[in-house]
Amino acid sequence: MRHYINYKFEKATDISDAIVEDILGAWKPSSDILFSRDEALSIIRNLISVERSEFAMKNICVLTSNDSVMGVTLSLEMSKVQAARQANIFGILSDIDNKKEFMTKLSRYNQCFQSLPKENGVYLSKFSVAEPFRRQGIGRILMEHFLDHYNSKRPIFLEVHKSNAVAIRLYEQYGFKKVIDPKGSEYDLMKRTQPTH
Repeated sequence: MRHYINYKFEKATDISDAIVEDILGAWKPSSDILFSRDEALSIIRNLISVERSEFAMKNICVLTSNDSVMGVTLSLEMSKVQAARQANIFGILSDIDNKKEFMTKLSRYNQCFQSLPKENGVYLSKFSVAEPFRRQGIGRILMEHFLDHYNSKRPIFLEVHKSNAVAIRLYEQYGFKKVIDPKGSEYDLMKRTQPTH
């Protein structure tokens, strides 16, 4: 039986290894630029307790079945994205040894993305289907639940790697359209404008 759990994590120990793994899956391939897999698992756990980080926003919804994590979404208000990203950076810096190397990687990482618009809306920060449940329609179930939760007239934004054709097709089927990118970044910014009926 499938269940949706809207998590309200108070501390890093409240989050299971399976959820951390799935959040990490949603953070790829961008997380691979910044740190190793082992570092990433530790960093996600630590960021939950970093005030104002995207993980501390606690807008994490997990789809489970028989205690298995099937998928996860993480979202926040567009107005909080910049502050959350800055909090992420400070949280990561406190958790890694080679800060200079990380800042060099971060510079390259930032070039992968275009600027987010200063617009009222929701930002879908992480969207992932766990490996054993892919190609079974779980992505659609997860997306429909997410859109039902944000059933308002505000737009929804997300970023997706240009090589991820499967995800792009899914997003397009739910009304997301690419925002024109003048800089040729590695990630597409997509926007869904809610129906006005």
